[in-house]
Amino acid sequence: MFEEDKKRLEIEKESLKIDKRMFEEDKEWLEIDRESFEIDKEMFEEVKERFEIDKESFEIENKMFEEVKERLEIDKGSFEIDKEIFKKDLERLQIYEKRIEIDSKMLEEDKEGLK
Repeated sequence: MFEEDKKRLEIEKESLKIDKRMFEEDKEWLEIDRESFEIDKEMFEEVKERFEIDKESFEIENKMFEEVKERLEIDKGSFEIDKEIFKKDLERLQIYEKRIEIDSKMLEEDKEGLK
């Protein structure tokens, strides 16, 4: 019985050595996983920061786009007003041109009448 106990103790001792080795390996893997998690966490934070920067940049660009759109609307209105003013000026010039033609004819007639 002593021999059997001795063998059983020897087997348990070997089993404990194996368990200890497995524990150490598991511990190493856990450390690797922890480091990997830390790296992933840092990368996530960097991506999150870049996302915030991109979001702010998008909001600024969107605001600038809206301002340009508003200015274009104002410019469009101004263009329509300028277009109407140009039409009126063109009509006035055409009236002046007809007056000049009439005045020229009258001068010619007066000139002929004076001869």
